[in-house]
Amino acid sequence: MNLENILTKLIRVFLVLILLFPIFESYGSSDLDDEEKSIKEECKKGNERECYKLASFYEQYGYKVKVEKRLVRSKKRGIREALKIYKKQCDELGIENNNGYKSCQKLEGGTKEIFIGVTYKGARKRYIDQCRNNILSGCYNLGL
Repeated sequence: MNLENILTKLIRVFLVLILLFPIFESYGSSDLDDEEKSIKEECKKGNERECYKLASFYEQYGYKVKVEKRLVRSKKRGIREALKIYKKQCDELGIENNNGYKSCQKLEGGTKEIFIGVTYKGARKRYIDQCRNNILSGCYNLGL
């Protein structure tokens, strides 16, 4: 075999891999979609634990939004959706319930809080830092 034949075969293999990559990429995202769908159904039935899982799922993987005719997962939107669920659970369940307690902890700046990964600047950043350090005026200024 000469060098030209080897290069031609490598280029063909490389092109095939490039063409197959989008297929495998979309296959992985369907697992997330299935998981999100099953958690969401259980949450709608009133399962408090699954609602907390749904909020954690959104916080970790993001929320699906339509961008340029494609559905993509937005981390910022996921954090907003998770925050809504945490607030609802904290208000409805209170700290007596385990899931309500964990939701309230997320809102008050626990060790793995809702603000991780969100880029804020200026006064909001200062308030978030204060809330993380259990300075209640920071949490108050954020409306928590």
